[in-house]
Amino acid sequence: IDVRVSLNVSPRQFVDPALLGRFAGIITGMEIPRGRIELELTESLAMQQPEHSERVLSTLRELGALVAVDDFGVGHSSLAYLLRFPIDTLKIDRTFVTGITTSRSNQAIVRAATAMAQSLGLTTIAEGVEALREADFLDALGVHEIQGWLIGRAMPPDDFPAFLARFARPGLAAA
Repeated sequence: IDVRVSLNVSPRQFVDPALLGRFAGIITGMEIPRGRIELELTESLAMQQPEHSERVLSTLRELGALVAVDDFGVGHSSLAYLLRFPIDTLKIDRTFVTGITTSRSNQAIVRAATAMAQSLGLTTIAEGVEALREADFLDALGVHEIQGWLIGRAMPPDDFPAFLARFARPGLAAA
C-alpha cells in the first residue's frame, strides 16, 4: 500500500538509547521503503537537548524516516530549530485551523507558517480539519496536506484496509 505512516515520538522514546537500533531493525526487517515512515515530535521536545536531537534526527533521516514537527506554533516556539534540525514537515496545530474560514488572526498565522515552510522546502500539514470549507481554504493558502475528521476518524487497524479501498479525497471525484 502506497501510504506514509506517521508515528508520534514521546520524550521518553526520544531519549532512549535503543531508539535508533529498534528503528533500524524495523525498517530493515520489514523492508519499508524510504520516506514511508514519518516520525513526529513536538517543538519543545527537540529543543530540550538540541545536540542530542540533531544527532538522532540526522540518523533517523539517514535510515529513511521523514521528520515532522508536530503542533507547530503552540510549543517551545524557537524558529532556530527549523534551520538547525533536519526536518521535512511542519504540522500546523489545529488551534490555528479551527475557525480559519472566519478568523483573520488564524488565517494570518497559517498563511505565514505555510509561506515560511514552503520557502524552507518543507511540506505543510494542517491538523484538525473537520469541514470541506476549511480544506478548500487551506488548499488556497498552499497547505500541502490535511488531516482530521474530514478525512477519517480514528479506527482500529483492522478497519484501515477497507477505509483505504473506498477512500476519496474530499471535494474530488472518488479515486
